[in-house]
Amino acid sequence: MVIAVPLISEVGNSMNHCDDKSEGPTSVSPISSSSPSARPHKIVVVEDDHEMQRLLKEELQEAGYQVTQASNGTEAFVQVEAVKPDVVVSDLLFPGGGLEFIRALRQKYENGRIIVITARSDERTRVEVEQLGVDAFLGKSIRMSELLQTINRLIELTNPQ
Repeated sequence: MVIAVPLISEVGNSMNHCDDKSEGPTSVSPISSSSPSARPHKIVVVEDDHEMQRLLKEELQEAGYQVTQASNGTEAFVQVEAVKPDVVVSDLLFPGGGLEFIRALRQKYENGRIIVITARSDERTRVEVEQLGVDAFLGKSIRMSELLQTINRLIELTNPQ
């Protein structure tokens, strides 16, 4: 199952403008367990653009997630092994190759939840990524609320209450 989210040109606001929360709903709470001692859900963000990495981390932490970052596939595998994330949010264009990282991640963690965020949102890339078994494919100019809703949906699928 792949969840497709509309590109920003279709919905209005850019992730690069996360601080403008006036358009549409941006308050999306992370899924939480009914247990008071439940751990926060963990996300590994794989992104080589440091500004985008910072924006993602800030917004995801503000939403209540524990966020770990990596700038390439090698770092990402180390973080995934150490953190055991609920969701991996990965770019496709980074040193070491995003497609190769996604392929290797899917082989090692068959049931892991993977969201790809990329500027390469053409049909060929979308098909290739879907064939690798990602759970969601998002164009980079997305609204943060869409990313949070996608993460929440994937966590709900993994941890139904």
